[in-house]
Amino acid sequence: MQALEAIPAAPRPLAPPPAGSGLRPVPGDPGPPLIGYSLSLLTDVLRHARRRYERYGPVSWSGGVDRPAVSILGPDAIEEVLADRDRAISNRSGWGYMIGPFFTGAVMLMDGDEHRRHRRIMHEAFRHERLAAYLRALYPTIERGLHRWGSSERFRAYDAVKQLTLDIGTEVFVGASLGADADRVNRAFVDAVHGGKAVIRTDAGFGAWHRGLIGRRLLEDHFRALLPGRRGGGGEDKCIGLHFGSMEVKALMHRLLLRFQWSVPPGYEPSLGYGTGPNPSDGLPVMLRAAGR
Repeated sequence: MQALEAIPAAPRPLAPPPAGSGLRPVPGDPGPPLIGYSLSLLTDVLRHARRRYERYGPVSWSGGVDRPAVSILGPDAIEEVLADRDRAISNRSGWGYMIGPFFTGAVMLMDGDEHRRHRRIMHEAFRHERLAAYLRALYPTIERGLHRWGSSERFRAYDAVKQLTLDIGTEVFVGASLGADADRVNRAFVDAVHGGKAVIRTDAGFGAWHRGLIGRRLLEDHFRALLPGRRGGGGEDKCIGLHFGSMEVKALMHRLLLRFQWSVPPGYEPSLGYGTGPNPSDGLPVMLRAAGR
């Protein structure tokens, strides 16, 4: 991979800015012929990002298999994109390419008035009493999950935390333990998310894209079957999205730090792959010890 990236690629602007706009062109280069920087993005996105930042600064483009990708790096540049004060950034055009076929109709794929309308619908789920109820529902599942963890010299923290947060989210969203279906539903969700990083971006009957589409169908069938029992039931299992995810991680880390001591091996630096977001390809190994031992 590094040998391929050593092939010279002349820098050039992604596109000329509109005349009279005062905007600067996005710098970058296409990378190796045919594949661009696709392998770097899939295998070590952190290293790739650092190299692009050093060469071009916080905004640059890289060539890929079927289209260029623009990277926004550093806190100031990322704040501009997330705040989007000029309404110049499209959720649908960005995330739609990655996960559109697997999460059709998701709020994060909506723009403008449609996005604001759906956000208002969801506001009911963020009242204080509901957030407190979610938190009460989190702790029993967290304790059951942490009880299964033990001391280890090389505990794959990322994999274990990801599995536990999936279990928590599934139980709280559905409102009850899935029992034997938990692994199947969690696997389907992971496959749907990972479908977006497929190199072969069509249903060829195999590969990540194919598994993602199967995962979406399984999730649709599973949750559609639950709807009759949920209609009019209310409860704490409403759609709570990002606020729930943030609270879930905070609650998990709180209990984790009470029950365990952990440290990272000396000199360790994660190797990050990229799907819909960076993830450590080695599972983020840590040294885990039960507190008090």
